[in-house]
Amino acid sequence: TIAAVSGATSYTWAVPSGATITAGQGTTSVNLNVGSTPGNITVTATNLCGSSSAATFALGIATAPASPGTISGSSVACSSSTGNNYSIAAVSGATSYTWSVPLGSTITAGQGTTSATVSFGSTSGNVSVTATNTCGTSIAATFAVSLTSSAPATPGAISGTTAICAASTLNAYSIAAVSGSTTYTWTVPAGSSIVSGQGTTSITLTAGNTSGTISVVASSSCGTSAASTFTLTVNPVPIVSQSALSNACANWSSFTLNGGSPAGGTYTGTGVSSGVFDPAVSGVGTFPITYSVSQSGCTNTAIASITVDACAGIDESNDQLVVIYPNPTHGDLTILGIDLDKFITIELLDVSGRLVEKWTIDSPEMNLNLSKHAQGAYTLRMNGKGLEIVKRIHKN
Repeated sequence: TIAAVSGATSYTWAVPSGATITAGQGTTSVNLNVGSTPGNITVTATNLCGSSSAATFALGIATAPASPGTISGSSVACSSSTGNNYSIAAVSGATSYTWSVPLGSTITAGQGTTSATVSFGSTSGNVSVTATNTCGTSIAATFAVSLTSSAPATPGAISGTTAICAASTLNAYSIAAVSGSTTYTWTVPAGSSIVSGQGTTSITLTAGNTSGTISVVASSSCGTSAASTFTLTVNPVPIVSQSALSNACANWSSFTLNGGSPAGGTYTGTGVSSGVFDPAVSGVGTFPITYSVSQSGCTNTAIASITVDACAGIDESNDQLVVIYPNPTHGDLTILGIDLDKFITIELLDVSGRLVEKWTIDSPEMNLNLSKHAQGAYTLRMNGKGLEIVKRIHKN
């Protein structure tokens, strides 16, 4: 429609392709049926003197909205439950949305929007929604919802390591998801703690010192399932110690390490091979020796050090002052020399450097009985009056 033009006796209307004028051609107002093509509506005014320029009006063509996309929400809900939310993405061109729910259910919030809150009755069915604008209403999107009054089923088998070490961390345990469950509750043996994952299908735990049962239940607003259980063995970590190791001289022969507890462990470190320490391999310095024990898959260690000296303070020429024989010995050992009185004491040291026997020199010939000592390598050390002699001997 237009306002009447002064002096005009007629009006000529034109419409976009596909549209038709159904009434009013020649007047100030027309009715038309639109097609599918947008374009301009134009009108000119005419009298005996001629026609005016055209007035134009741009006409757009709208359509009914497309069907909404996938509805998001739970496909399983509890009978008589409230607060169940269902939603869709906005539909281009839609100005409103109409939701419908199964018989006996009601929409408590969100009608007309892209998200609806539903209180269910006792009948399963479809939640559906259409999109609307001035051109019409879309085809409905539907989403099947099954209502149940039952609690979730018992979770399946728990997966994880059956035997772990006390105080170990990041131990993982999991189950498959249970249909209809919204949360999961885990329990662990006394002393153990859940580090992460409570409420989900997978947890990690830090072990305590006590064996016991891991269990998990599945829950929803309909109730809680029976528990799935898993027997967990927590093995103790061995208590490992290592007595202080002796110093050694770089020119000493290799010797077997001992002093680690409990027995049966392994020694590792610089200069160590198959439980034997070789000063010639390590060289001069202080070297940490690690003693490791594994029991039931659990390992612990203790560390002690050996210091290897060059033993430069020993006057090698002193070795000529005495004679020691037989070496190796079965028990009887003789030490003699015209200068034996220059020394005061004789000390017998085992391979760990522990003093096992000591004698006072009272004669130029000392007869020592080593029969009460175990077979193996020993160090014989003579001291006094500024002199020192160190000899390696072996008792068979």
